[in-house]
Amino acid sequence: MLETKDLYKDYISGIQLKMTAISVKIDQYYKSQTYLRTCIYNNKGEFEKLGISVDNLFSNPHIAYAKIKDFVDNGQLTRVAHYVKSYVNSVKYLNLHKLLYDRLSKALIPYELYIKVIAYANLEIAKYILEGGIYKFGHVGKLYIKEKPRTFMYNGKPVQLPVDWGMSNKYKQELIKQGKVPYDSVKAPNGVKWHCYHDSDFGYWFWWEAGPIPHRAFFKFYPSKFCKVRQDRRNATFLKQCKSKDEIYNGTNLGLLDKMLLLMRFDPLHFINYRRAEKEKEPIKELELVNN
Repeated sequence: MLETKDLYKDYISGIQLKMTAISVKIDQYYKSQTYLRTCIYNNKGEFEKLGISVDNLFSNPHIAYAKIKDFVDNGQLTRVAHYVKSYVNSVKYLNLHKLLYDRLSKALIPYELYIKVIAYANLEIAKYILEGGIYKFGHVGKLYIKEKPRTFMYNGKPVQLPVDWGMSNKYKQELIKQGKVPYDSVKAPNGVKWHCYHDSDFGYWFWWEAGPIPHRAFFKFYPSKFCKVRQDRRNATFLKQCKSKDEIYNGTNLGLLDKMLLLMRFDPLHFINYRRAEKEKEPIKELELVNN
């Protein structure tokens, strides 16, 4: 299992490797410029005949090359012009690599700041998915919320509805507190039946559409649940205090799975965001007609 500290080490290591590679390039550009300056000074006479100061050429290489290019177009300085062009390009790429090196050095942030950046990024990704977006993790695949129809019929015959285990376990605990005996086929066949069943046509799942990753069978995705809040009072307590969807999106003590459930309780039409393109046209129109 990967921990944040391991990810941080990989992050810092990756930046340091890039900085090392860029340092090598910077040294190469410095060496190439030294060589090209020597070549240009060796042909100093040809430039002076045309009224071009070599010292000015090095202080303003781009301006100097613009003047030299006119001579090149006229068939002059052809033999040494490529030295100047190479020098100009070397200066340009050297500056770009120095700028990149400087930006990478600023990305070497302490672990405490890295944690905050990751937390903010995760919050924004979660918000995007909860709003109905499909987030792509490169070759790892896609993550989104999928609307899944519940099967109430099988071979033309009605079947038992799927159990809502969250509600059922809550009801079972209430029965025990009241001193009643919950039903058990072996231990308490005459007990109070406590299973609660889903009655909606659709269920909503966090769906990981895996990409071409090796050993796919060894990986699973589990959306986070509530943190720091007791499960038996999470929905009622939070919804009483909640004034907008943004409070749910930005809640740092809420898990991803529970944010989805709270959003659909706060806004009964929020599920429309989770209908994929091939399903969304007609159902949305029908809902609009009903509301009108």
